[in-house]
Amino acid sequence: MYETKIIVKEIDERLIDTLYRSLLPEIMNPPNTKRSIAEIYRESDDITIIIRSKDLSSHRAALNTYLYLLNAVLSSINFLKSFHIDLDK
Repeated sequence: MYETKIIVKEIDERLIDTLYRSLLPEIMNPPNTKRSIAEIYRESDDITIIIRSKDLSSHRAALNTYLYLLNAVLSSINFLKSFHIDLDK
């Protein structure tokens, strides 16, 4: 069994909440639970994602998926901020 823990910390609470809400649907409805499972935990100042897989190739695929999703959310937020779009509305 392979296991990886991703901890995202030292960012503001609103961003933590946005990341959590963005990743939760993927974790709650994974495409294939026979090969990999993921869990997400939210604290006030961090998010922890735990990925467990039966084999290395499925673990790599799951890890890449969650890292890609994290990057996509953060990139989207930074893109909107570059246009001075108020994300508080």
